[in-house]
Parts: sequence; C-alpha cells; structure tokens
Amino acid sequence: MATETEDKEFVPTFEIKSHPTDIRAYQNPFPDYMSAMSNETSLIHIAQEIVISTDFINKIKYFIAEQLEVIGDNYLDKLSYQDDKTVYTGSCGLAFLYIKLGNGMYKRDSKAAKSFLEMAGEILETARDEVYKAYPAFLMGDGGPWTLSILHAQATGDKDSIAKYTAELVHLHHHVVCSKKNNEDELLYGSAGYLYCLLLVRKLVPEANINDELVKKVSDVLVEHGIKLAQSLGPIPPLMYSFAAKQYIGAAHGLAGVVYILLCSAELMGSNENMDNIISCLEYLQGVKYASGNFPTQFGDTDDMRLHWCHGAPGIAVLFCKAYSVTHNIKYLKTAVQAARLVWDRGLIKKGISLCHGVAGNAYTFLQLFKVTQDAEYLYNALKFAEWCIDATKARGRPDRPFTLFEGLAGAIYFLNDLLDIKNAAFPGYEL
Repeated sequence: MATETEDKEFVPTFEIKSHPTDIRAYQNPFPDYMSAMSNETSLIHIAQEIVISTDFINKIKYFIAEQLEVIGDNYLDKLSYQDDKTVYTGSCGLAFLYIKLGNGMYKRDSKAAKSFLEMAGEILETARDEVYKAYPAFLMGDGGPWTLSILHAQATGDKDSIAKYTAELVHLHHHVVCSKKNNEDELLYGSAGYLYCLLLVRKLVPEANINDELVKKVSDVLVEHGIKLAQSLGPIPPLMYSFAAKQYIGAAHGLAGVVYILLCSAELMGSNENMDNIISCLEYLQGVKYASGNFPTQFGDTDDMRLHWCHGAPGIAVLFCKAYSVTHNIKYLKTAVQAARLVWDRGLIKKGISLCHGVAGNAYTFLQLFKVTQDAEYLYNALKFAEWCIDATKARGRPDRPFTLFEGLAGAIYFLNDLLDIKNAAFPGYEL
C-alpha cells in the first residue's frame, strides 16, 4: 500500500524557498508563461489549440491513484466513527470526490466507477441517517447530504431516489424562508449555501425538477436579509451579511460569496432592483480592494495578508469572472486578472495544498479565468500550481484534517481531477 512518504517518483525540479515579502507563502519558483513556453512540456499545441500533454495527464492520474490509496489506508476505514458528516471536513466531502471520480476520470473503467459510486453510496446512507437539522447549506449543513444523494441517484440511474431526495432538499427551504436571523445567510452554513444546492441540482439533474419559483423565493429572501442588515449598519453597500456578528468580505463567510450565488440565479430573480443591488455590491468591493489586487478579510481591515479561497482574492476573483460573463463589463475581468497575478506571485501558501486555504483552492483562480478568456497563460499557471501540489511534498504542511475535501488531500485530488475535464471544472460547493 502507498503511504504519504512514497511520492519519490515525483522529484521537484524547482527550489522551495520562503516568499521574500509574504511570510505565509513560498516563493513561486516557476518562470512566467512567456519565458517558459519554449521549453514547457506540460502544454502542447494541437490544431491551433493548446492542451495538456499526455505526459502531464499521466502524472496527474498516477498521483491521484496513489493518493486515493493514502486516503483509503488512513481515513476511509475510520469514516463510520466520524461525527462529522459535512462536505467541508466530513465524510460527505469524500462522497462528493468519489461521485466526481466515478463520473469523470474513472468513467470508462466500469469496475472502478462502480466501486467509487458504491463507496459514495455507503457514506451517504450513513449521513442521511444523521443529518443535523440545524443548517440548510451545502458545505456545513443538511443540504450537502441531500444534494449529493440526488447526484448519486442520477449517477446510478435510480429515478425513484432522485424524487425522494429532492423532496427532502426542497423541504429545507423552510429553514431559509422562515428564518429571522440574518447571520444564517452566508455560503458555508446559511441560505446562500442552500441556494447553491438548488442551483447545482437544477443544472446537473434537470429531472429533479427544481422549481424556478423556489429558487426565486430563496434569492429574494437573501436580498431582503441583505438590505435589512445593510440599512441597520449605515452607508455601506446595499446588501450586507454577517457571520459570528462580523461582516466578512470573502467567499466562505462574506459578501462576495453571497453575491456570487445571487448572480448565478440572476435570470430567475425577475427584479431590476435586485440586479442593481448586486452591481452596487460589485462596485463597493472594487472600492475596498487593496492596490495589490487582494481584498480585506473584514470591512475595515487594513492588513493585506490572507490570500485564500475563503478569505481574499482567490474566491472573490471567481465572483468577478462571473460578473464579467453576465454584464460583459471589462472592468470586472480586469479585477479578476489582477487577482490572478497576485495569486501567481503569492498563492503558493504554506498552509498546504487544500481547497479552502491551500494551493489547490488558489489554482481555481486560473482555471476560471482560462474558461472565461481561453488565454493559455492561465492554463499554464494552473498546471504549475498542480505541479507544486504533486511534487512539493516537503511544502505541503499537515492540516488538522489532512484527508478531507476542504482542508486536506481530497481537495487537491478534486482539483487535479478537474484539470482532466476543464470544461466542467468548478470549485466544489461554490462555483456553478
């Protein structure tokens, strides 16, 4: 069996050194795109299109297979004893990865695909019996197990279960519509995370028949709560959201995460005023942006330190890519491009290779920009961050939950698998 120390096939061709100006990051050892292309082997040109080379694809596949064994040896057998059933740091995160692999990298291998889907099914069966009945969101609430159960039922052709689990997911809307607490609206725990569930199922499982009116109702509640809190706090953006009595800016707990999800439902909101509020929030976020391209963690912060998906430019860049796609306003794309340049410089962070606050999560900045612009520079950047995830074994760190989706190895595997199908790549639990 593979262990965490058996990565010796991948010997770094780069030096690992601390960043000269950011104590939280390593110095980026890779040449920029224009300097590298004459000798670069991870990308090749085929019929005027730039694609990932077969050698690099094989490197990704080998690493994924090896690290899946690591997860199996160190984590999978202990899942039945885990109290945490969430997508974020619990067993359902692994179920999400297994569904992704069964439908993706291993889809042509029917035996392997069946095995992954069976493991996901076992995890979800336990999770459904122990839903918390506390939060509706995907990442840290009951929306996660029900949404993944719908995706799993579709993957296994179980139409009856699609209807059954969709009914359970829809029932959770009472947590949102009837809630009087504005601090339950952010992405990780709250209403924005529930809206993500509805939009994801609506996109991937049309036979679930998620009602457009339900999406509109949840979106409207999110906007109403945002207006109410903003008015109570004074002359700030027209929408504002709290988590733990603090007003955050980033994707996980803050304004950017909620506004991104609202943008994804904009076509169903049916109100020009709602869209105007979203645009005003985008303008406000651009106004608080640091000169570096990063964003504060909370409103009023002045320290340009955190550069993660959860707090900082990486998660917010996804919002501005979406804003550009919806409005075609070039200034939103420029904001995302500036964020990507910063991530290229300071994004190899020392916390590890995970999604929430790690290199894999930061790399989605490049994938999103590549999808929007088709500029090969961003694909190159994403592949270099992937190379770091694979080769820089001494720089990975060891998080508290080292095998989970958002704080551990499973998240890095999810990102690397997305490189094999970039058209459908999306930051899990956030991007739609």
